[in-house]
Amino acid sequence: MKVGDTITLGKKKFTVIGLATTPLGGQASDIYVKLSQLQALSGRAGRVNTVYVRAKSSQQVGALARHITQTFTGSSVTTAKDLADRVSGSLVDAKNLTNKLGTALEIVGLLAAFLIASLLTLASVTKRIRELGTLKALGWRQWRVVRQVTGESLLQGLLGGALGALVGIAGAALVTAFAPTLKATVAQAAPLAFGPFGQGAVNAGSTAVKLDAPVSLGLIALAVALALVGGLVSGAVGGLRAARLRPADALRHID
Repeated sequence: MKVGDTITLGKKKFTVIGLATTPLGGQASDIYVKLSQLQALSGRAGRVNTVYVRAKSSQQVGALARHITQTFTGSSVTTAKDLADRVSGSLVDAKNLTNKLGTALEIVGLLAAFLIASLLTLASVTKRIRELGTLKALGWRQWRVVRQVTGESLLQGLLGGALGALVGIAGAALVTAFAPTLKATVAQAAPLAFGPFGQGAVNAGSTAVKLDAPVSLGLIALAVALALVGGLVSGAVGGLRAARLRPADALRHID
């Protein structure tokens, strides 16, 4: 569609005299026609379905909306605040849903990590049956065997947490350095009264949004703490498995 083309509407041809682009946040129509011509074509002379009203100041919006509702029976008045509340409500609902889904995924990932760590510790204990059996044969008590295995797991958890924190910080730095800059565009009210098509005039306002991955000391401490908890859990599981070993059976085991 370009200027000079013709459009048939209500068995009458219209010539395109211009193209209108509505910014993000504004309302758009497929075709703009003079109100009097559109009323004549639809057989609804003197009738309108939408009226745009602008208050002189933001403090008068509420009173003006109530006055319109009282004056025009059955009318539906929507202010800019109403639209903002609807959009904000939708964004809040989406944010809450995202947070709940993210929390569920975090819990599942954490449980999976603890399970994998416990299985690896059990596999390590199984491979060290002769070593642990020899220690018990030399007089080590069960609590000492458990402490040995748990201490090793805690140390591995600490080292893994520190290494993971370093990798995470490096990844966040890369995201901050190479992440693209997004441009957000919204509609803003223009200082003039009304546009040529019967709508309130709008201007497109834009702002640049820089994507980054912030890292806080609290987040790093939480990551290391979770790694230590994982080491403690896996160490306890492996230690209990090692404590139940009988020295005679362990010494007979050839691996």
